[in-house]
Amino acid sequence: MALMTGSRFFAEAMQAYGVTHIFFVPTMLLPALAEMEDMNIRRVTTHGEKAAAYMADGYARASHRPGICMAQTIGAANLAAGLRDAYMACSPVIAITGGQQPETKYRHVYQEIDDFPLFNVVTKFNAQVDKVARLPDLLRQAFRAATSGAWLKRSDPSSSPVAASRRRRQKRKSCEWLSFYRSR
Repeated sequence: MALMTGSRFFAEAMQAYGVTHIFFVPTMLLPALAEMEDMNIRRVTTHGEKAAAYMADGYARASHRPGICMAQTIGAANLAAGLRDAYMACSPVIAITGGQQPETKYRHVYQEIDDFPLFNVVTKFNAQVDKVARLPDLLRQAFRAATSGAWLKRSDPSSSPVAASRRRRQKRKSCEWLSFYRSR
């Protein structure tokens, strides 16, 4: 049996989750993006990391599907800053960044900071993939966290102000409950 690379797995997983668009800064996961060449996933290059987060948020709100944004390691802090609106609106956005290599930690390599904690306050789930073997379960958990409790049904026939107010309160409560369980 042939082994599958992490890049190929990532591309196939995105396709399996029904992802149709990925918003990214063009230096992130290049082999995985190349694997998506023959898949029906539109790769949208952005000028900056915040723009990728905003586009993923807009896509998620408009399509009611998870928006995916990606950034390289040194742009992760910028991506985290762009996730605030999506987090506050309970939009299902999944942000993927590069990470520091264990051998470069504490060496102050070019533009690298410990940006992992920055995502704790703007995500429901924050995880680091230290081994490729963990990618399947952590990706599954990221999609589960992003999509659980994120949207209310739009087919509610009542359109009175009281019902709208009640729906807003319900959405706010579900968002607060989920944010309580995010990783720290």
